Amino acid sequence: MKLFSGKCTSTSYKCPICKLTVSLFIIFSAIFISCYIPYNNGTIRTLISLVTTAMVIPGFYGLYCALGELGDVYFNRKKAKARAANPHPFSIHTVLKIAKENDTVALKVYGQKRTITLGTTAPAQAFTGKRFYIEGQAYEKAEDFAQALMELFPDGVVPLFTIDGLPPRHWVYRRPESAHPHNHHK
Repeated sequence: MKLFSGKCTSTSYKCPICKLTVSLFIIFSAIFISCYIPYNNGTIRTLISLVTTAMVIPGFYGLYCALGELGDVYFNRKKAKARAANPHPFSIHTVLKIAKENDTVALKVYGQKRTITLGTTAPAQAFTGKRFYIEGQAYEKAEDFAQALMELFPDGVVPLFTIDGLPPRHWVYRRPESAHPHNHHK
């Protein structure tokens, strides 16, 4: 942490608040020393005035830098939220592939001027199959699910916010053990 650096790319308020605290401590210490500690000697009084002035100037500069960093952190957080809120365009084919290859998956997409939840549910019992859903509407077959997606997104592009609560760039597909190429049942 550099007291006098004003450039900040962080999204945490911890460092600017520490700088603000240190700067205010320096300023108030200098004021306390110059105002409340009596000195009868004129030379000592002049020396103390010079030292406290030398303390106050960097204190105010540090305060200025810390306040600038607080503004930077605010805007960095705003940019991070905007990046997280921007949907990633996925084709209907890709969304359908994700839904088919996962037993359970939840996707948050943007459609009809609102956020829509879609995905798949694993069979609760052995005799029922995997179901696809869009906002509570269940589909038995992947083809019906694909048709509903085409109706929602006629241009073929699905604006995707999250897959299982993660941004698409952080989501990792995990194949079931039975589909792993090295898993041979003899």
